Amino acid sequence: MFSPRVAWTLALGCVAWHGFARTGQMLDVATTYSVEPMPLLVVGAAVIVGLVAAQGFLAIERGPPGLLLAAMMAGTLVPVPLLGGAWPSIGGLVGAATLLTVRPRWSPALVAVVLGADALLYWQFSQAAGAILGHRVLMNVNVALALFVVIRLARLVQQAHEARLAAAQTLVELEKQSSAQWLRSALGSRLADVVAATRRMSAASTIVPDDVTHLARTAHCAAETARQAVDARGRVHLPRLIGESAPGNDHALSWAVSVFITVVFVAVALLNLLWLGDPTATTWVVATLVSLSAAALHLYHGGPRPEGEAPRWWPWTLTAQALLVIPAARAGGEALFLPHIVLLAGSAATRLHAPWLWFLPPVALTGAPVMAAWLSPSWSGWASANLVGGLATMMIVLFALCHLPSAAALLRRTRAAFTQTAVAAERSNFARDVHDLLGLHLAAMVLNAELAVRAGVEDPGGSRERVDTVRRCAQRALLDLRSIHDHAVPVTAEREIAEAASVLRAAGIHVTVEVLRGAVPQRPSRQAEQVAGIVVREASTNIVRHSQAGLCRFRLGIGTGAAIELDIINDGARTAEETLDATRATGDRGGLGNLAARVDEVGGWLTAARTQGTFRLTAWIPTDSPGAHRVLRTPVLNGCDRLTT
Repeated sequence: MFSPRVAWTLALGCVAWHGFARTGQMLDVATTYSVEPMPLLVVGAAVIVGLVAAQGFLAIERGPPGLLLAAMMAGTLVPVPLLGGAWPSIGGLVGAATLLTVRPRWSPALVAVVLGADALLYWQFSQAAGAILGHRVLMNVNVALALFVVIRLARLVQQAHEARLAAAQTLVELEKQSSAQWLRSALGSRLADVVAATRRMSAASTIVPDDVTHLARTAHCAAETARQAVDARGRVHLPRLIGESAPGNDHALSWAVSVFITVVFVAVALLNLLWLGDPTATTWVVATLVSLSAAALHLYHGGPRPEGEAPRWWPWTLTAQALLVIPAARAGGEALFLPHIVLLAGSAATRLHAPWLWFLPPVALTGAPVMAAWLSPSWSGWASANLVGGLATMMIVLFALCHLPSAAALLRRTRAAFTQTAVAAERSNFARDVHDLLGLHLAAMVLNAELAVRAGVEDPGGSRERVDTVRRCAQRALLDLRSIHDHAVPVTAEREIAEAASVLRAAGIHVTVEVLRGAVPQRPSRQAEQVAGIVVREASTNIVRHSQAGLCRFRLGIGTGAAIELDIINDGARTAEETLDATRATGDRGGLGNLAARVDEVGGWLTAARTQGTFRLTAWIPTDSPGAHRVLRTPVLNGCDRLTT
C-alpha cells in the first residue's frame, strides 16, 4: 500500500505542519495580547524553523544526532524567558527527537526532564493558569509520542522495503550463477565435442562421410541442448526465502499511541471548559458524554487493525462522530468545537478513500477556521494558522498510525513472493540472453554441418571448408557461453556485423557492409553497444534460419544524431505463414520480440517490415543514458512479423 517515499512524506509532513501550527500559535498569542515586540517574534519563528529542520535530519538519520539533540533542547528552553507566554508548546519536537536518539532505557526519563523544565519555565515567565499549563504539558507529550511513532513506522517501512530488495538481489545473483553453471555444464561438453571432432577431421588427410554425418548429429544435439537447458531451468522450483524477519510490535505500539491521543483529546476538551469561566453542571455532563462518545467511536473506526481491514460499520460510526460536533459546539462554543473537529478530521482521514480522501484536506482546512470564526468573535488569522496546522498534523498522525503498521506487515508478508518474482524475471532474461547471444553461432554451426554432409564425396574441399567453419562457430559459441551474465566478451555492432558477414558469406550469401560515423563521433555507452550488437546477431540468426537469402546489406551509423542507427535488409524472406511453421518446428519463441524489448529498455525503437520477399529491420538506439533522446516511432512489429525474417 505504501512505498518508503509515501511513508516519509507523511512523517516529514507531520513535522512540518506541527511547526506551522506552533508558529501560528506564537503569533496569535503575541498579537492578541501584545506581549512581545516583532523582532523577537521573528527570531522565535526562525528558532521554530530550525527545530523542524533538526527534527527532519534526525528522522532521516543525517548529521550528528547528539549535537542536533542538544541544539533542539536549547532551542526549546532558551526562548521561554525571552518570549514568555508567547512561546508555543514546541516541546513535542524535542521529545520525539529524544525518543528516537537516546537509548530506550534512558529516553523516557530524559523526555520527562525536558518537558518538565519547559513547563516550569513557562509557568515562571508567563504566570499562566493551571488549565493552560496542563494543556501545554498534554500537547507536548501527545506530539512527542505521535511524531516518534510516525517516524519509527516510516523507518520500519523503509527497512522492510530494503530487506525485500536485498533478499531479491541476493537470490537473483545466486540464480545468475546457478543458471550460467547449469547451461555451461549442459552445453559446454556438447560444443567441446564438436570442436574436437572438427579438429580430428581437419587433421585427417581425407574426410570420411560417416564422420561428417556424425558431426552434423553432434551439432544438432548441441543446438537442441541449448533449448532444452533453458526449458529445464524454467521448470526448476523457485527458491524459498530463508530467514524471514519476525513481525515487530509496531501494531501494538500504534494502538497504544492511538489510545493515548484519544485520552488526551478527552482531557483537552474538558480542560477547555475551564476557559469558559464558570461552566454549569449541564455543560460538564454534555461535554463529558460527547467527548467520551467521540473517543469511543474514533477508536472503533480509526484505530489500527492487524490486517488493515476497515471495520464493518465505519460509515455509520463516522457519521455519528460528525454529528457529535453539533452538541459540543452548542455546549462549549469554540472551546469544545476545536478538539472535536480536529479528532473528527483525523478519524475521517483514516477511513475515506480516493477520491473522497482528496476532498477532505481542503474542506477541513478551510471549513474549520470559518466555523471557529463564526463561534468566536475574537478569532484571528494567526489562530486560523494554528488550527490549520494542528488539523493537518492530526490527520497525518492518525492516518499513519492506522495504515503504516499494516503496510509494513504487508511488505514482510510479500517478501518471499517479491523475491520469487525477481528470480522468475531473471530466468526470463537468462532465456533471452541464451537465445540472443548463442543463437547465431549455433544456427551457423548446424547449417554448415548440414552443408558439409551435402558436399560429401563430390566436393571434398568444400566439405573441409564447411568443417572448419563449424569449428569456428562452435569455438565462438563456447566463448559466448562463458560471457553470459558476466559479459566478459564485449558485444558491439561493428564486431557482430563482421562476424555475421563471415557466417553469411560462408553460406553463399552476398553481403555488403556500410559504416557511417558522425562528424563529431560520440562514444556510445557499453549498454548501447551491446544492444546494437545483439540486434545484429539476432537479425543474422533469423536470416540463416528463416530465409533463403541471396543478398544482405548492413548499414551502421555510429554517433549520428546521438544514436546508433542500424538498417539491415535481406531478400528471400519467407511469408509469415511459412516462418511461423518453421518457428513452431524449431521451438524458437524469442526473435524480434526480444529485440524490441531490449531496444525499448534503453529508450530506442525498432521496426520490421516485409515487402515482396524483402525483409527490412531498422533500429535506433541512443548512445547515452536510456531515454535521453528518445524518438517516438510506431513499430510495425505485430503478429508473425515479431518472429520472422
